[in-house]
Amino acid sequence: MRGFFPSLTLISGLLSLLLPATLCGGIEETQSLRLATDPKKLYAQVFQTVASLHYRGDFAQRYRGLYEKHLPAVALARTDAELSAAINGFLGAIGDSHLLLLPPPEANAGRAMRVFVTGKVEAEVVLARTNDGIFVVSAPAGSPLRAGDQLLSVGGHKIAIRETVFPSWSVVAKNLLNSGAPGPIRVEVLRGGKNMTFALPRSVGTGVIFSSGELLNLALFYHAKMLDSRIAMIRFNAFTPDVIKFFRRDLKEKFKDAEALVIDLRGNVGGLVEMARWLGAWTSPRELDFGRMTTRGKVELRFKSVPQRGAFTGPVALLIDKDSYSTAEIFAAGMADGKRARLFGERTSGWCLPSILYKLPGGYRLQCVFGDIRRPRGDQIEHHGVTPDAAIAYAPGRDAVLEGAVAYLRRELDKARRGGDKENK
Repeated sequence: MRGFFPSLTLISGLLSLLLPATLCGGIEETQSLRLATDPKKLYAQVFQTVASLHYRGDFAQRYRGLYEKHLPAVALARTDAELSAAINGFLGAIGDSHLLLLPPPEANAGRAMRVFVTGKVEAEVVLARTNDGIFVVSAPAGSPLRAGDQLLSVGGHKIAIRETVFPSWSVVAKNLLNSGAPGPIRVEVLRGGKNMTFALPRSVGTGVIFSSGELLNLALFYHAKMLDSRIAMIRFNAFTPDVIKFFRRDLKEKFKDAEALVIDLRGNVGGLVEMARWLGAWTSPRELDFGRMTTRGKVELRFKSVPQRGAFTGPVALLIDKDSYSTAEIFAAGMADGKRARLFGERTSGWCLPSILYKLPGGYRLQCVFGDIRRPRGDQIEHHGVTPDAAIAYAPGRDAVLEGAVAYLRRELDKARRGGDKENK
């Protein structure tokens, strides 16, 4: 394989999958009744660490007043969960994604998050999040779920669509439904005005698990299939090395006759930034620019792909939504700015900053931003997201986004075929 990317590992989006229970809308009450460290000392250390790494050089001066404002709430904390919630109140008020204090593991959201520790699955439930709730877009053959079903609860956890959490409830629900864990999972839906409950079977995964240091493991969902005789599709939930491995395999085998490609990034939580460049290297026969990162010291790192022999050369359509995070946004922006793909769906989340994880006293871990990322054309993705070329909203009972992408690719293939026919005359 030609080309090599810098060894710097930037984890974007995926780090925030592990949330304190207080940020998850009460997924599970904490079992911790202690304080692992002095609240004021921990708060001060969090502030100093963030200020020393943040890409804004004037961070300490800019946010000192906000720090003082949240100090009384920190001082009142009596448990690890309360302390992490109080400090996260300060971090959240800053307005940057990927700033998060994780409490000691025993104070974390328990059952709902532990089911992420599973394996690879080949078919999964696709969900859409709207202002009215979370709806099933498609489900594997044989599943009792139907397109258009509204999820009310999954695994005993009631869906609280009005709560602002990261990852969103649709991401949490998707991971619960697709965990591949042994045994059935109880799902309640609203269908045709009636509440219905199912016990869905879950096949045991094959053991492909992505882990990142102190973080909880995340099951890798990768699904690949031919939509018809000409158009291939891949769908995955995180940018990991395994995704590149699977895609390379499929290019040689399952997709060897494919003329066009759909890449579904809906519900993708992000992952390793350099994997966006690797995927670009296999989906474009020419170099693509995926933007740049600038750190506090004005050090600039550019993300460019190195095309690989055997890379896909046909037209590409990308599917995105409000639950496409971080590295997924970087990849979508690079493919769009490089005129390599057309984007369909909804504007992405706008959660796109590189971060690292620090161990703090008492078992706390701090996710800390250390750079700013700009897309190739110079715009900041953070807060703004990536806007699709064709905006398509959720349509009950069908996957309108996928339909729009497939229609576009068929037109492109037909156009190319007509052009080839003219040249041969």
